[in-house]
This record gives sequence, C-alpha cells and structure tokens, in this order.
Amino acid sequence: MVSGCGPSETSVDKRYQVFISSTQRDLAEERQKVADGLLRGKYIPHMMERWVASPSDAWSTIRRYIDQCDYFVLILKGRYGSLLDDRGISFTEREYDYACERGIPVLAFLYENIGNLMVEQVDEDTARRAKMRAFRARIERERVRDTWTNPSDLAYKVSAALDAISEERPGIGWIRGDAIPDGVLSATVPILDPARLLGIRRISEDGNADRMMNNHLRTASDIRIMSTSAVRFLEIYRRDLVDAVSHGARLRVLVPQPDSAFAADVDEMESEFTKRRPIAEEIEAIPDRLFDLLAEARGIVPATAGSASIGYFTTHLRSTMIICDDDWAWMTVTLPPLRAAETMSMECARVGGDDLVWACLRHFDRVWRVVDGRGDVRDV
Repeated sequence: MVSGCGPSETSVDKRYQVFISSTQRDLAEERQKVADGLLRGKYIPHMMERWVASPSDAWSTIRRYIDQCDYFVLILKGRYGSLLDDRGISFTEREYDYACERGIPVLAFLYENIGNLMVEQVDEDTARRAKMRAFRARIERERVRDTWTNPSDLAYKVSAALDAISEERPGIGWIRGDAIPDGVLSATVPILDPARLLGIRRISEDGNADRMMNNHLRTASDIRIMSTSAVRFLEIYRRDLVDAVSHGARLRVLVPQPDSAFAADVDEMESEFTKRRPIAEEIEAIPDRLFDLLAEARGIVPATAGSASIGYFTTHLRSTMIICDDDWAWMTVTLPPLRAAETMSMECARVGGDDLVWACLRHFDRVWRVVDGRGDVRDV
C-alpha cells in the first residue's frame, strides 16, 4: 500500500482461498455447512465436489487447487477415505502431507466422540480402520487441533479459527479492483504498460519463484532449461521434474561445455569473490542427476514416462531460462559473481507478438539446433 493514497491495508476487503479436505460422502452435510459459513465471511472455499470436469488426473487437479489456497482445513471423522494409489495412502492424508510440504497453514478439526460412532460411520475394512486411527494419532501429535460434535459446531469453529489465523498470518488473498487506492494505478502505468506488452507478470528481487515454478513444472509437457550449470535448479525442483517426466514430459537441458572458455571465464569472475565448486564439476554432474531423475520417473509410471536430454553450448549470455511449454518462462539475467538464485528474475507469460517468452523460445530452440547439429546433444 502507498502511504497517504487511500485506506490502510487493514481496511482493504480481502478474500482468502481455503481448501477443505475430508472424506466426502459421509461428511457431505458438514462440508456444506463449513462452505456456507466461509462464503458468508471473507473466504472462498475450494471443494472437489464443486470442480468442473478436467482432462487432468485427479491428483494433479487437487495439487493445483491446494497451491492456489491461502489456508488448508482438515476435517476427520470416522472414515479413512478413498486410496490415492497402491501405496495405500488416502486422498485426504496425501492432501494433508502436500499442504505441509508446501508450507500452507493447516487447521485440523477432529470429531470428538470418535468412540461412539455407529458401524456405518467407520470403514468396514480392518486395514483402513487402522490407517484412520494412525492418521488421527498423527494429527494429535503434530498439530494444535480442535474437536467438533455436529455440523453447526464444526462450521462455527472453522470460521473462528480462520478469522484468527488470517489476522495473525495474512495470506496473499484477493482484493477487488476498486479497493486499490486512487492514484496508485495511474502512477504505475509507465512501468506496467511496457511490462504487460512484454508479458512480464512479476519481478522477483532475489530469484525466488515461490510456488509458481512448482505449478508450471509439474503440469508442463515440454520443459527447456538453459543455465550456466543447472545443478541447484535440478536439486530444488527435483520432485516437480520427476512428476512431470513421469507423466510424459520432455526435459531438455542446455549447459556450457565443461572445458569451454565460457566456463573458465565464469570461474575466473567468481573466484575473486567467493569459493565455489568449479563450474566444470557442476556441469559434469548433470548427466548423472538427469539419469537418476529419469529412472525415478520411469519407476512411478513406466508406460507414460517422458525423456531427458542434455546439450552443450560454447558461449552464451550469462543468464538462466526455464521455459514450460510455449507459454511460460522464468528468466534471470545473471551479473557475475552472482548466481541465478541471487539475482533479480522475471516471470513471463505469452501475450503474443515479440514478447519475452517468444524471445526465450527462439533463443533456446536455435541454440539447441546448433549444438544438436554438431553432435553435442546426448539423450539420457
């Protein structure tokens, strides 16, 4: 907010997105009560039964919605629920795990009179009942949780808890366009208009892509990476890259020749300021990293696993480009001795014409054709 330009941040009418996680058929009334209570407040509930048909598989869709949410509400009663896969973990427990992995604030609500549930309110399968007991015990061990006795009690407690946490830990949320103070938009036009024309969505001052990178990597079918070494990127986003390749994505990585003058120059520029692993060693480690990544992806879904390739260039503008399909890119122009993770970066989307994503695509594809033409591309 800009001081003196309008209402304070606390007066802005912000809405928060909330993912409601529970079994569905046995908690239909409870879920509806909770959703109704949230809609009357400052929240937008996300519930699977309200989603539209999608070509994506169920788990990919669930992850995408969780990623969009500010808060995660877990509701447990007597059933463990449908299993996600042959590992025997339910959708509900995996949703909880994923929210924890993503650092999304979790609010847990456990049915109080668990010992008084009727036979039809618990799983018939002995193994699932054991899994439910273990899951509940895990929540009791890991979380400050609340209990509930009926749908109305639950709805009240969920709304009250969200009101408290949204004050203590405000999420990103949404605000109405007319809630933005007068003068702010007009003052930013000289900056925003050129950025929109180039497809720049946002700028990260420290190279942190937050959840945007995870989301785009996991759902992409063609991933292009061009970097000075790419080692750190492959480490940080390994899980997302494995997921993408396991569902058929093509992964291509462009890095310098380890023994090139370019790599030697990078080492020389960095040596005065910091003691880092030589670029050549990082580059030489990449094929093994890609091999392990591809092997893990093929172990998850052998029939649909994609491919991974690496190409070697000899000279390059010191930059990092991560391109997902033909419509999204993360670009960093690195200024030595800084690395990409320490440098301002830009998130870009295709808007048509000569935008930045188009420029990144053209550059990557041209370099790839050149190095492939001289035999410097290797399939993993």
